[in-house]
Amino acid sequence: MMQRGKSLRFDPEEISEIAQLDYGNPRTFALLTLLFPGFDFSRHFHVDHIYPKGLFTKNKLSKAGVPAELQEELIGASNKLPNLQLLEGSMNNQKRQKMPHEWYTQQWPDTHARTAHLQSQAISSLPEELIEFMAFYNERHQTLLARIKIALSSTQSMTDSTINIEV
Repeated sequence: MMQRGKSLRFDPEEISEIAQLDYGNPRTFALLTLLFPGFDFSRHFHVDHIYPKGLFTKNKLSKAGVPAELQEELIGASNKLPNLQLLEGSMNNQKRQKMPHEWYTQQWPDTHARTAHLQSQAISSLPEELIEFMAFYNERHQTLLARIKIALSSTQSMTDSTINIEV
């Protein structure tokens, strides 16, 4: 499409919106495959909640010590891109409602292997307590935002704060 003189332009607000895609949005799977290349898609992959969605009920959040005034924010954030990853279907079925720190430790008992996998998913830390979810979420959001900007700029020219993609 570059020969036709058409381009896609992404301003910072649009890039921020991309970084907040929801679970269930068809673009979410596509974005995760763009941000995390190298998966063997001959196997079936799921869009997985890193912190399981089932943990984000008002009752469970209250039991975890999350103040009532923060619960809606956590419930909303639980379905957004920073809490999502691609996970092979069989692994996702094994994971179920386990806290991610516990599941990753069981799945990858070797610290180096676990760290390598977490890094491959752009996860720098996994708080053990649900009350610390927003710190995890905000950190991963920034990491994904940077990856999105890099992915969009790999085939484009940048001017000011607007990203242009020639298509």
